[in-house]
Amino acid sequence: MDERLEKAVVKFVKTLFSGRYSDAERMIESLESRAKSDSELKVARVLRGIHLSYTTDDAASLVFRAFTAEDPKSELEEYLKSMREANGTLEEASEVMEVWEAILRNFDKLPEPDRYRKRAEAGPS
Repeated sequence: MDERLEKAVVKFVKTLFSGRYSDAERMIESLESRAKSDSELKVARVLRGIHLSYTTDDAASLVFRAFTAEDPKSELEEYLKSMREANGTLEEASEVMEVWEAILRNFDKLPEPDRYRKRAEAGPS
């Protein structure tokens, strides 16, 4: 993943985790319209999936499982390790892994996800 695309991924995640869901969706649309390659379109689709999973609180999603764990960074590292090991059997998973690897490389720059912070503040239901 080139530096420009990685910056776009990080900016998207920061926007999404800050609760600016419509802005994050517009970022995806912009990335789709400016895409110069099939790979860039696939990255936009991965971001669309993250957006949908996050905004619908999909408990089976990677974003939910990683970022609601006690140690989100370690959890994400474990998921990525598993993805790398299974890469031979995961058809066309390279863009998915690239997006998540970009998120992991920039983990310390990301805000705490607003949806999960609110849930923790509300306490058990």
